[in-house]
Amino acid sequence: MAKVYSERFLMAAPGTPASAWAPPAGKRAIIRHIAAHSSGPTGDGAFVRCNGAVVWYWASPGPNASTNWEGRVVIYGGELLELYPYGAGFSVIVSGYLFDDDPDAATLPALPEPSPAPPWPLEPPAQPR
Repeated sequence: MAKVYSERFLMAAPGTPASAWAPPAGKRAIIRHIAAHSSGPTGDGAFVRCNGAVVWYWASPGPNASTNWEGRVVIYGGELLELYPYGAGFSVIVSGYLFDDDPDAATLPALPEPSPAPPWPLEPPAQPR
């Protein structure tokens, strides 16, 4: 049975530069929650990327604004999770679950062969009289 751990993957306090983390080989991470707070001016914010794709972004509407995001973003062992805060008064925490990976879980079953294409042009069925 796979073990599951609650983890804080990344955290940035005000003035912290960008940071990154990758699940170790044999693990799989799920981002479940991102909490952010800005004590700075409008426009302070942050974004989170997974393997280069932006999965979360927030720009503060003003001082003392906060947001909480809940979701499910899967990160496989060796993929890179990055946090980019910007603005002097911005804090953010990215947390979720870390699982022991089951290599068979990532293997999708084979898809059935597609049905043959219907003859073209299609003709509507005859209407009863």
